[in-house]
Amino acid sequence: MHSLNNPTNSSHLPLNHIVLFKVDPIQLNTLKKHLKDLATLAAEFKAEFRHGPYQSDEGLNQGYNYGFIMKFLGINACKDYLAHPTHEAIKAKILEIVELRNILAFDFLD
Repeated sequence: MHSLNNPTNSSHLPLNHIVLFKVDPIQLNTLKKHLKDLATLAAEFKAEFRHGPYQSDEGLNQGYNYGFIMKFLGINACKDYLAHPTHEAIKAKILEIVELRNILAFDFLD
């Protein structure tokens, strides 16, 4: 098992950073604007970035209706991205429209 806090022999592995939102449809366009800004920042870290609405008929989304995934070249790239002032500023804007309890972040290594 790998951990961001204990990257022993895993810092070279790609890292997937997934964030899911329970966002009010009224705020969806604003969220998409902020995600566009995150995509620009992700490119600076050579990270792949994709986002979109929940699409499954399975119904296991527990209210999460929008999300994104970033694929970083490694743990250190993700850590640098998370600490970047632009990331913090965009995160603050997102938290103005989506409550923290309605956001789920999950990272895993390939």
